[in-house]
Amino acid sequence: MQILEFRLTEQASVEKKTETGSCRRDTGQDRRIPKKTGNPESGSAEQESITSRAGRFGKIRPESGSTDHGSGKTSTGSPGSRGVLLQKGRLILPVTGKIVSRFGIKQSGDYKSFTFQSGIDIRGDQGEPVRSVFRGEVVFAKWLKGYGNMAIIDHGDHFYTVYAHLQEIFRKKGDAVDTGEVIATLGDTGSLKGVCLHFELRHHGQPVDPVEWLKKGA
Repeated sequence: MQILEFRLTEQASVEKKTETGSCRRDTGQDRRIPKKTGNPESGSAEQESITSRAGRFGKIRPESGSTDHGSGKTSTGSPGSRGVLLQKGRLILPVTGKIVSRFGIKQSGDYKSFTFQSGIDIRGDQGEPVRSVFRGEVVFAKWLKGYGNMAIIDHGDHFYTVYAHLQEIFRKKGDAVDTGEVIATLGDTGSLKGVCLHFELRHHGQPVDPVEWLKKGA
């Protein structure tokens, strides 16, 4: 089983008793990302050309960067060759929509329990194109319990972005992607909140607030 640098957590709650009540963290049960997982929701993605389906969103790749037509990958160099560390406050929003759930600890309605949100949720229209926020390499592109269809991109410098609840995934593990490239469409697979994108940014395996890295007004 191949294990990524970090572990995602299943969308299940773990109760921890305290003197004033309970502290519930959504990031309770660690789930490592395996090399092979089933995908009962997505069906066969190989029955038609993935590129042809992605093409309906217009330009799949931005003009910058050259394409190796033999492999179908963009020649971007190493994922961190242009410095993801320099992109704080400059990353694009991965999908058109509204942020409806933000990063961090949230207090529940009964004021006695808390939940920890390891990313942000962006509400949008089903089928809306989902784009990579920065150049990198796809290291995971399958279904995972609690996240539905999910893609993870390695941007170098131990930075990863996570895109969950996808409808279709247009890129596979090992593909190079560029900034702004369409990698999937928005869906509701594995979601308890309807159609939305669950988006995470992780550094050395630890979740950080993605909003701090997005362009102002995103």
